[in-house]
Amino acid sequence: MNIKKIKAISIKCCDDKNAIKYISNVCKLVKDLIFQYSKDKEIDFLDTLKYYLSGNDIGSNIQSAGQTSGDDLIDVIENGNLREQMTIIMNFAMRACNVIIWAIYKNNKIINKKQKSKITQRLYQLTGLSDIKEIQQYIIECDECILPCKFISLSQDGSVSASRMNTFPMIDSLREPRKNNKKYKVIKGDVYPPLSIREIKYMSLKKSDKYLPWMTGYRYWKINEDNFYIKLMKKYNQDYVCGPSGNTDLQLSVLSLFNNFNLKYSVIACVGWMCYPIDHSPCEILLASLPYGKLSWSIKDDSYKYIDSIINSK
Repeated sequence: MNIKKIKAISIKCCDDKNAIKYISNVCKLVKDLIFQYSKDKEIDFLDTLKYYLSGNDIGSNIQSAGQTSGDDLIDVIENGNLREQMTIIMNFAMRACNVIIWAIYKNNKIINKKQKSKITQRLYQLTGLSDIKEIQQYIIECDECILPCKFISLSQDGSVSASRMNTFPMIDSLREPRKNNKKYKVIKGDVYPPLSIREIKYMSLKKSDKYLPWMTGYRYWKINEDNFYIKLMKKYNQDYVCGPSGNTDLQLSVLSLFNNFNLKYSVIACVGWMCYPIDHSPCEILLASLPYGKLSWSIKDDSYKYIDSIINSK
């Protein structure tokens, strides 16, 4: 794995003005959606926004890169760096499937028609209920229930779902947690984009701190070199970190909800967000992106050259 090369392409993506503007606009769409949801439910907008998008109380989720407190949330939506804004979109993906179902039930114009139809069909396959009104009513009645957000969000087809399948005994599993991850810590000064004041406050960092508490994919996971997807990437000389990117899959599931969905900018943003801290390689992000639209890339192609090409394309 060429860490220097992975970080270099991440910096290019983090600095891409088109991707930055795109993600900023999505954050505003998510904010608008939650505003409409809270108004319809007659609940406090800011409290609802904090619940679905922020890292909640200071220090409560410091292992996750890019988290910020609820008090800084509006500032992140309006002025946050790419990492911060991608993180609040991820928080929405992980927590807000009930908001998405509500939006589909209300035929909200923020959500595009294709995704409304796709998610309605997915909910039928998960529950046996074909009427979105009945699903919405059940959610209202079952307010203590925890919805299976990942089952609603993750693509049914593609490398992410397939790579998580295991056989017994667990000889084909993709990865397992490292027993000793101390040598994989993230150095405080080796971060891009640079840490914001909001992130520093959230983690309660001191000047004397040498490392960040972030638990990256490279730090957490030990790869099974005999796994199908790892062998596939090695065969075609692709860099790999911990397999096809589940976070990319979740992120694109939210980004594709909106009428402004742009797969190219989404991929650039994911590479910028996850490659510098070494959560994933460009190839792993591209693999996870394939179910969301047509990319002129295959596993045989140089992933770095491809990312460069879409950054430079008009």
